[in-house]
Amino acid sequence: MLSEEVRNAIALKRFSLISPILNGQVNNRKDYYAQISSKPVEMPHYGIRKYSPKTIESWYCDYMRGGLDALKPGYRKDRGNCRKIDTELAEKILETKRKYSKAPTTIIYDKLIKKGILKEGQISLTTLYRFLKFSNHESIYETEEKKEIKRFAHQYINELWYGDLMYGPYIQEEAYLPCSIRTMGRFTVHSSLNLCART
Repeated sequence: MLSEEVRNAIALKRFSLISPILNGQVNNRKDYYAQISSKPVEMPHYGIRKYSPKTIESWYCDYMRGGLDALKPGYRKDRGNCRKIDTELAEKILETKRKYSKAPTTIIYDKLIKKGILKEGQISLTTLYRFLKFSNHESIYETEEKKEIKRFAHQYINELWYGDLMYGPYIQEEAYLPCSIRTMGRFTVHSSLNLCART
């Protein structure tokens, strides 16, 4: 199996061969493919080889479809599309994920099996994880604007004020120190010392 370093080197070499097309320096791609394929190319790991115009064209198409990662050896063109999950099953999985949007994939997996949507061994947990990762569904993953505001957390300053009460240091009499605290920054804006008479 090729190391990630070697795969990156191969991808960069392939990219260097198609970069004139991407930079707009080539008027006729077909002629350019023929020109490149007429000479041997020294490819990392594979050594000196000659490639057909069709192969070089496939590198260009791969790059346009998936970027630099698509030029790495072993890149799956159907990456993100789980072949074991058809359209009907995908919709049911996404519906369950919407319902339990904050639940981890392991919980979603268990719920799908309990509901009978999935059968034992039908798909692996890894397949489900990969499917949810690449689905990138807006209604599943909360956007920054849609995140719920937690209790006592407000967007603007001075929207919420609250008081607190604590026992202070012993002076001579028992004392209370009521405080007004600003939510943003927890800054004490007012406090007053109240002495309590002993009974």
